[in-house]
Order: sequence, then C-alpha cells, then structure tokens
Amino acid sequence: VPMDLVFSDENGAPITLRQAAAGKAFILAPVYYRCPQLCTMILNGLLTSLKGAASRHQVVTFSFDPCEDAALASAKKAAYLRVYDQPGAEQTWRFLTGSRDAIDALCGAVGFRTTYDAQTGLYAHPSALIVVSPDGRISRYFFGIEYPTRDLRLAIAEASAGKTGSIVDPVLLF
Repeated sequence: VPMDLVFSDENGAPITLRQAAAGKAFILAPVYYRCPQLCTMILNGLLTSLKGAASRHQVVTFSFDPCEDAALASAKKAAYLRVYDQPGAEQTWRFLTGSRDAIDALCGAVGFRTTYDAQTGLYAHPSALIVVSPDGRISRYFFGIEYPTRDLRLAIAEASAGKTGSIVDPVLLF
C-alpha cells in the first residue's frame, strides 16, 4: 500500500495514509459514503466487531468516489462515532476522501475494483476490509459484511508482527 498517498481527512485537511495509520497496523475500509446499501452494511459489520473488541484498532475508511467531500465524510464519521462511543475514537477511526488519482492508486494497490454506472449514479464493488501492517504490507482480507471480532483482532496482531495472509485473498477480491 502506498503509505504516502495524500487524501483529505474528515475535516478537509490533507493527510497521508501513513499519518492516518499513526504508525500502527490498521483496518482499511473502502466504501463510498452515499452508497444506498452495501457500504452501510460493511461499516455496520465493522462497527459491531469493533464494539466487541477489548482494545481500539486503527481504522482508515476511505471513499472511492472522488465526488464525495470532507463534509460528507465528517457526517458519516459523526454518525458512527455516536454509536461506537469509545474514548479517543475520533483519532483511531478516520474517514477520508480523495482525488481520483489517489483513489485509483490505493484501489489498484489493494486489488479493489469498482465499476461506476452513470445511469444509476451507483458503484458496483466488492465488500471487503483489508488489514495492513504499519509499513503498508497487506496482511489479510476479510470478505462479506460480518467480521468476527476475534478474527479481526488476531489479524491486527498478525499485521503488527509483520505477518501476511494467503495469496488466495487477492484472487478472491478480484
């Protein structure tokens, strides 16, 4: 993962993935904030897993829609943090937006493909979370909309130790 890619945080300030990760292994959640269904299910599943975890995890949610802005990211973050209700979560769960170039570079690096339907104004995309080591190596993929807390916590621990997952994961995402 190119950790020096620049996005905008939920306040509109420039931030690199490295800064958003804060030197820790992190969960990368590719979504788009105006998604009418699947992305909300992905984030709700992630929220459920995070609430069940004993410790906080660094989470970087980013919109793969370059038309979305910091105001939308901020509103989405506020909604999720109200339900998450964990001290310090405003620094451990980031909601980013970015330019087409930054989004394409990140999606390409993690093997996340989307298709935009101009007629409906919606994206077709997979549902996945990606666990990334502090140095940007992909450690594990989680598919679907439910993520067992124990598995997510172990994946973060493995990523923190520099371990990587199966070569099959990127193939499944494709």
